[in-house]
Amino acid sequence: MAETRDAKGSAVGQKSLNGDSVGYDKSTLGLTRHLTPTQLAAHLACPHLTQLDRQRREGLLQIEFSPDSRLDALRERGRQHETAYVEWLRSEGRSICDLRDQRDPAATRQAMEAGFGAIVQATLGNEVFSGIADVLLRVDATTSSLPGYAYEPADTKLSLETKPGTILQLCTYAELLTPMQGVAPDCIHVITPIEQETYAPAMW
Repeated sequence: MAETRDAKGSAVGQKSLNGDSVGYDKSTLGLTRHLTPTQLAAHLACPHLTQLDRQRREGLLQIEFSPDSRLDALRERGRQHETAYVEWLRSEGRSICDLRDQRDPAATRQAMEAGFGAIVQATLGNEVFSGIADVLLRVDATTSSLPGYAYEPADTKLSLETKPGTILQLCTYAELLTPMQGVAPDCIHVITPIEQETYAPAMW
C-alpha cells in the first residue's frame, strides 16, 4: 500500500496497484438504492434477468453459483489487461491516482481537483445512478470548472468487438462526470487488447 500524491506532492489518499483491477462485482457498490450502468446494460440485453436479480437481492430467490475456472481465468485476464494499460499510461508520463479502495464520488472529485493525469477505478454517482469507471483520462479543456482541464472516461475490455452495453456504460459515466467538472466529456474510450477506440457521446 502506497500513499497517493498529487502533481505537487501533496497526499490525497491511498493507492494500491497490485493487479486486482476488476476482481470485484461492479453491479453492486453498497449503494442499494442506486442503479448502475452494468445493471442498465444487462436489462436492455435481458429484462428477465433484471427481475431474477431483484428477487435474489430481496431474498425471494436462491441461486447457487458453481465455481467456474473459465470465468476465473477471464477475470484474471481482465485484471492483467487493465493493469498493463495503467502501467502504459504511467510510462507515458501520466501521474496515477488509484481509488480502488475508496467507493465515494467525493474521493473522485478530490483526485480531479488534484489534477492527476489518470484516475483509476473512479466512483461516480448521482441520485439515481452510481458506477465505477476503469480510468478517467485528463484532457485539456477551456470551459471546464477545473483549471484548464477535464476528464474523459475509459474502460478496458478484453473483447475485440465493442458491444452496445459498453457504449451505454461509458455514456452513463460521461453523464455522471458532467456536473463534477462543469462540462460534458467530448469523448469516451474503449481500451481493447489491440487498440484504443474513441467515440463521441453525442453520436449516441
